This record gives sequence, C-alpha cells and structure tokens, in this order.
Amino acid sequence: CRQEGVEMKCRLAGGVIGFPLAQVERIEKQAAPAASARRVRAARVGASAPLPPAVEVAPPAGPATPTPEAANARIETLTRSLTAPGADTGAIHGEISVLYAWLGNMAMMGNDFEGADGHYLSALEHEPRLMVARLNRATALINLSRYEAADGILHEILSEQPDNARALDLLGESAVQTGRIDEGIQMWEK
Repeated sequence: CRQEGVEMKCRLAGGVIGFPLAQVERIEKQAAPAASARRVRAARVGASAPLPPAVEVAPPAGPATPTPEAANARIETLTRSLTAPGADTGAIHGEISVLYAWLGNMAMMGNDFEGADGHYLSALEHEPRLMVARLNRATALINLSRYEAADGILHEILSEQPDNARALDLLGESAVQTGRIDEGIQMWEK
C-alpha cells in the first residue's frame, strides 16, 4: 500500500484498490489494539506479511523435536490401526486430526498456504468440529485470497459461537481485504 493524495492505494487480489485515507485512519484509531489493525498499519508503511495460523497446535507426541516426517509416519500407523479389532476409533481419529492440524501450521509458517489448506481439510475429515483446524483453514484461505470460502467457514463458526473472537477478527480481515472497510471495523468492534 502507498499513500496517494487522500487515498491509500493497495494491491489486492491482482488489482489496485483505493481506500480513502480517512477510512484507513479510522480503522487504525478504532481498532488499535486488534492484530488486524496492526496489519492495516503495516500495510500503510509498505510491509506485507501473511496472516499467521489463527491458533497454535501443540506439537505431536514423540521425538523431542517433532518433524513433519515423524507426524506423517504416526498418521500412517494410526490409520492402519483404525481397522484393528477393539480400536478406539474416536481417539484415533482425534489424534490423526491434531497431527494434520499441526502439519497445517507447519505449512502456514513456511508460507505454503495451499499445503496448509490441504492439511486442515484432512484434519477436518477426521474431526469435523476441531476448532483449530476450522479457524486455521479460514486463515489459510484468506492468505490465498479465497475470501468467500473463508467467510463461509467463519459464518458457520459464528453461528455456533457468536462471540468467537478469532472468527470475528478473521471475518473483519476478510472484509477489509475485499474493500468492505466498514464491515471489517464492525467485526473488529464486536
């Protein structure tokens, strides 16, 4: 983003969008403590950083320094154990889901948003209600400029948990990224 007269010109989704400088300043003032406001301020000075994972997932159990290879090996072992007689399939699906969410976070930290989205989808196949995977998938989709899909996930979360602060923050971020500044501010103020 760069200031041009009374507008802030930002490159978003392959085009240039002009935001009235007064609106940008209002976002900064009204939502100053929010992480989203810090991103808007960073954009004003030319910084550009993708959104981090919404929620951190504890690393999988195992070696002192877990690796994606170790997580994938554990997923394979757990997947094979799903068919064992007397297997606690609920617990197994839960662990697989957490492992995929952790892999998604590792991909996000490496700016591999497509890979992260795939891992979060895999996590949700095993545990559809895993909030960390839902929120972090929305974050990955925002980073990929797939705002409609992210908004759908976030609206679903907010229908279940109307006060979910992270979902409101991400929905505000999506609104701002698509030029819906006032809607973004409303989300951040909730």
